[in-house]
Amino acid sequence: MGGLIHRILQQMKPIMEGREITVSIADDVPLIIADEELMGLTIRQLLDNAGKYSPPGSPIAISAEKAGACVLISISDQGPGIPEREQSRIFQKFYRIPDAHQHATGSGMGLAISLDVVRAHGGEMWVESIPGHGSKFYISVPCASEEMTE
Repeated sequence: MGGLIHRILQQMKPIMEGREITVSIADDVPLIIADEELMGLTIRQLLDNAGKYSPPGSPIAISAEKAGACVLISISDQGPGIPEREQSRIFQKFYRIPDAHQHATGSGMGLAISLDVVRAHGGEMWVESIPGHGSKFYISVPCASEEMTE
């Protein structure tokens, strides 16, 4: 997982210029069985959103850790946050928070596609956010069983 995250950050370096990116990958993160391109697309989408919706120069954090039988990836920003009433709706196709077009352009498909990718891998995706204090997106994907990795 660490290798994938570092490759994505390298690809996104021009977009993330001027930002402090904190990466925290636990030593015990197990393997997952996933399509690297699709999972990479999901992580890039979340990082891109963090960059678009948070003030220039504000830090972004990404982490990966083992959580029970899953790998838990989180991406947090210090953007405007997402009102609670909007948090479930942001994963719907073509949905954009009212006034979001003032912050960034987009079709409203990125999070919907990302959620579909994560669910296709047997995982879940959600957000925790407090308006005025940023957002933290989570991806939980099942760990590979030992039989799968042999």
